[in-house]
Amino acid sequence: MLLFLFTDIEGSTRLWERYPDLMGKAITRHDAILRSCIEEFGGQVFKQAGDGVLAVFNEGEPLRCSIEILRRIGEEDWQDLGELRVRVALHIGEAEKHGDDYLGPALNRTAKLLDIGWGGQIVLTQAIVDAFDLPPEARFENLGVHTLKNLSEPQQIYALVHPKLPLKKFPPLRTLDTRPNNLPIQSTSFVGRKSELAEIAKFLQTPSCRLLTLLGPGGVGKTRIALQVAADMIEDYPHGVYFVALASTESPELLTQAVALALSFNFYTKQNPQTQLLNYLRKKRLLLLMDNFEHLTEGASWVSDVLEQAPGVKVLATSRERLNLQGEWVFEVRGMRFPGAKGIGDLESYSGLELFKQSAVRVRRDFELNEETAPLVAEVCKLVNGLPLALELAASWLRILSLEEIIEEIEKSFDFLETSTRDMPERHKSLSAVFEYSWRLLTDKEKDILQKLAVFQGSFTKDAAEDVSGASLPTLSALLDKSLLRKTMENRYDLHEVIRQYAEMKLAVYPTEHEKTKKRHCRYYGGFLESRVDELQGPRQIEIGKEVGREFDNLRKGWYNAIEDGEAETVKKYLSGMSFLYQNEGLLQEAEETLSRAVENLSEKGGLIHACVLRKQAIFSYNTGHYEKARKLLERSLVIFREKQNREGEALALTNLGNVALFEGNFKEAEDHFSKCLATYEETGAILERLDVLNSMGIVKREKGDYLKARELFTEALSRAEELGNPSAISKTLVNLGNTVANLGEYEEAKKLYKRSLDIYDKLGERWVKAMILHNLGELAYIQDQKEKARPYLIESLAMFRELCDMWAMSRPINLLTDIALEEGKFEEGQYEEAEQYFTERLTVSEEINDRRGMAEALEGLSTLARSKHNYDKAEEMTRKSRTIYKDLGDQQRELNSLLKLGKLTLEKGEVEKAREYLISVLEGALLIDYESIMLLTLMDMAQVYSEGGDRFTGLGLARFVRGHTNATVHLKNRAKVFIDVLGPTKAEIKKADSLVGKKLKEIVEGVLAGE
Repeated sequence: MLLFLFTDIEGSTRLWERYPDLMGKAITRHDAILRSCIEEFGGQVFKQAGDGVLAVFNEGEPLRCSIEILRRIGEEDWQDLGELRVRVALHIGEAEKHGDDYLGPALNRTAKLLDIGWGGQIVLTQAIVDAFDLPPEARFENLGVHTLKNLSEPQQIYALVHPKLPLKKFPPLRTLDTRPNNLPIQSTSFVGRKSELAEIAKFLQTPSCRLLTLLGPGGVGKTRIALQVAADMIEDYPHGVYFVALASTESPELLTQAVALALSFNFYTKQNPQTQLLNYLRKKRLLLLMDNFEHLTEGASWVSDVLEQAPGVKVLATSRERLNLQGEWVFEVRGMRFPGAKGIGDLESYSGLELFKQSAVRVRRDFELNEETAPLVAEVCKLVNGLPLALELAASWLRILSLEEIIEEIEKSFDFLETSTRDMPERHKSLSAVFEYSWRLLTDKEKDILQKLAVFQGSFTKDAAEDVSGASLPTLSALLDKSLLRKTMENRYDLHEVIRQYAEMKLAVYPTEHEKTKKRHCRYYGGFLESRVDELQGPRQIEIGKEVGREFDNLRKGWYNAIEDGEAETVKKYLSGMSFLYQNEGLLQEAEETLSRAVENLSEKGGLIHACVLRKQAIFSYNTGHYEKARKLLERSLVIFREKQNREGEALALTNLGNVALFEGNFKEAEDHFSKCLATYEETGAILERLDVLNSMGIVKREKGDYLKARELFTEALSRAEELGNPSAISKTLVNLGNTVANLGEYEEAKKLYKRSLDIYDKLGERWVKAMILHNLGELAYIQDQKEKARPYLIESLAMFRELCDMWAMSRPINLLTDIALEEGKFEEGQYEEAEQYFTERLTVSEEINDRRGMAEALEGLSTLARSKHNYDKAEEMTRKSRTIYKDLGDQQRELNSLLKLGKLTLEKGEVEKAREYLISVLEGALLIDYESIMLLTLMDMAQVYSEGGDRFTGLGLARFVRGHTNATVHLKNRAKVFIDVLGPTKAEIKKADSLVGKKLKEIVEGVLAGE
């Protein structure tokens, strides 16, 4: 084991450009100081690298040396350069000496370690901390666990700190952890390809290069190069780099979902998923690495849409075919470098030789790359055109063959391919030749296992491999040794996509066995999911959710196969679990489409399972805004449940019908459905289902203004959720209960409930709900007239919704911030313009996609802004338009709210009689749907109408009635109090007002009911 010390100068390129003459002299002095220190403390400089040095210590004092280098550099007078900021990295590892140079993974690791540090900083690994004593006054500072840009397993990084070092404080290390990313950790180190990496990076740094396709045959290393480029360039993309694995994406229609999964983006609204995702990407600066695009080229227009609508996004694709899009740049990936006819020369410069050696030592620890073996390895490289996958496979043969025999067998395989497949491209011949020989080296048992493993999609566990293919641990180990199988950092297995395709072709030769293996795969993952469904709803939800999430690709494939086979019992195993996963990942459209296929394939033969699938499809239909479709699906399922006398299924369908009615604002129908379900759930002991109904009934009561009953229902629901131990259900109910107690004026209790829910959602990682709770906290402070406390919550909520690009949700904090500005009589700088731009943009987007509810909400926002400028005519026009949309949508609740706003506007304009007409219409509608909360709001405005119309006592009486009403919100009660205080009534006037109000209320109600 050797210790390597690497240095370089931070910002040297800039200094060379600005001070070329000074830098020449400075570098001479810099090199002399470094060499002197290294030699003084027992090390040796073996290479000059740019403006730094690479040194090795077999013994000596490398820690003291590092401190002394920075101290002497800091004391030097660098004249107009000001200072030279040198950074130092130290790491221990294995390496081989070649002449005056060294080769091995330890050097790559030290170089990547140097990349993450800052000028004036000494960074080192755990191995250094364990192996060396500290110099006097020095200490190790733990900088945490970090993932280096070589995509190796995260490791502990330390800084060496000493009082004599010129700089003491530094920004966070420049590791992959400083930018959002999902780049997969690699089990082997990246070898060579320096020129390719530099050229690809140059392309991506060119502003006009928005789409770059790495083109090449399977096994040439496109994915590994793309991952390394993305890691190296992560600092160029403030919003991150994301790896989108497309091998398991079956059709172009699923591209949106694949990218959303990679971004951990959830579809929160009923808007078209692609539109939501494009909105999210619109203002981002990020890199999408779309891997294995070749089978989805028909959907390449999706990439065009992203590039057109999200100018800060770049796409790096890997494919065996061009995407054939305008503006596509192409980089052809070729095999790794190997020596030509001129001889071997410098071994380090040939990445093909290095990769072969790295693979060879996994099967023969004594293998060396030297003057004897290098020419033979070069010949192997030549035969396989430097294809990395072919080199790894060929190197695995060293356990039974010599290098000479390996060359002979590849040549034989080529002869075979020349006679049987003459039209095969040369590079495909290379890989096929090597694969075919690797195949022939397998035992019959290993062949059987490998081809059956090809049915897996993505990585898999040892238990899954054993159940589906019959693989034993020794067989898996043998396939690992032969480089036909890989082991991931999570102790799972997977196949290189090209190997998987070759192996599946072998299995397809035996259709019956192929079908049996697919069924075993389908049954295994169906059982796996079914056994965890209950825990997904319990206290271990987060832990089990992660376990199930790791199997998502295989679960999805098994689910598709179950649907295509139409086997009711197999579909049943997947149904609840896949519905949960789809909901959790926000893949509502994919869920609706796959469930629709399941309904089709099961037909009536599925019996109860058919009814269950109909019901699940309905849930995703109404979650995507298709209420009528959902209603029809639920009615079909209800018929089957009743025919089969399945009371629990019937209750579930009625619950869902109640939710449809609730979404449509039909509270009476919703309550009727929910009431029928509760008794059934109580009998059957269905805790989660009863919990859902209690929450829904509580929402109905709250919307109607019956806050006491709503609190009672939510309190019971919370008790049930805690009994179940389901984090999602607990946090959801806490929010509902918080909203309700806030309506009752119990602000401190509401705040506690919101914050408790916020803690849970932080663990669940649900950003959208967290943003909504922050909005609720802001609204709470606003209601309490604590505007300065409200504003930070609302601004943070708005920032999070803007990050998610959820236009519907953004309207909530924007509306409140606008209200605050209206009440304070001023907008913060740019606030009015921002709000106007937002609502206008939302209106435009909603019109483009025919999102009528979005149009109505945008119009309401524009109306509020117009009102703030006293432009009442425009405000009235906007509100009328929004009311028409709500009326067309059948949303009675929001239609009445729009009418109420029209009443307020006309009242502010001084048109008292017109305002009275609007308010009477609101009361009429509110009485018909038993909408008590809006009745109270309307009566408060009626109080003002009567007061301004000359009937001061009726106005006073109505205000006192509202203030004393049990279900009036505290905000409304405060408004009534202010109104009464302004009137300044005497005791006699109050008595007269109270005696008139009962009679006047009766007249108003009777008049409304009579249609007057």
